[in-house]
Amino acid sequence: MEGILKAGALLAALSLICGCSTIVGERYNHVNIATVPSGAEYEVIRTSDSAVVAQGVTPNLVKLKSSAGYFKRGSYSVRLHKEGYEQTTVPLSAGMRGTYWANIIFGGPIGLLIVDPASGAMWALPKTVDAKLKADTTYVAAVPAPATDATLAPVSVAKSKDELLQELQQESLSYEEYQRRYRVITGE
Repeated sequence: MEGILKAGALLAALSLICGCSTIVGERYNHVNIATVPSGAEYEVIRTSDSAVVAQGVTPNLVKLKSSAGYFKRGSYSVRLHKEGYEQTTVPLSAGMRGTYWANIIFGGPIGLLIVDPASGAMWALPKTVDAKLKADTTYVAAVPAPATDATLAPVSVAKSKDELLQELQQESLSYEEYQRRYRVITGE
């Protein structure tokens, strides 16, 4: 019986020393940043000072602080951009962790007013940021300048169309370049 009382007293003392969210939560959260389509570049910007705290290419997992100070939730914006798509910014803010309110029972005023708010463990960020990028209707892909080699010159009497087409088939060209030269040779 004495052992049970000692264990109970120890548990009560620990609960008064530590905040509940500090015990079960963390000061930093892992947030998965994903986009459709994937492969977008991202920057995570801390709202309080506009500092870039993480950057990379989606999908990716980043570690962010859930607090911005005593009783202040962490707040960020995630800027996403990919060639051919509109730039998008998604807000990312921490919410109060449910275990913080357990301090009323287990952590007492020390956990409720000091430990959890000071450690930042009272806040939790969402586990994911998902964004669907919109196609940029004003986007124009760079088109390579036309080649100026002899095969694009008008078909001469010296070589027949068949000879030029055979030479064209033997060249290592992109599909678009092959099609363009084929149209020039055949007059299509």
